[in-house]
Amino acid sequence: MAFSRYLIISAGSCVLLGVVAFLSYHHGYATCYRELNELNRPEIGNLLAPGDDTMIVRDLQRECMDLESQLIATQREVKRLTLLAEQGAE
Repeated sequence: MAFSRYLIISAGSCVLLGVVAFLSYHHGYATCYRELNELNRPEIGNLLAPGDDTMIVRDLQRECMDLESQLIATQREVKRLTLLAEQGAE
């Protein structure tokens, strides 16, 4: 009798855990696509609905230029902060 009670409780817990995992995955998947569609920009192509496996065409040259600009700005900021730290240490 006690064994069947534990079996029912453990089966119910497994089902509940599976439902929670499925709902979490579905929520994350839907949220990801909602955010992508909010950021829909013509230079990377049209963002698609969940389940659509059409390839998104990206402008890699522009993306590389953006990353290079960010890198240059970051290097300048590091140099500026290094100089400030050296001046503060003196």
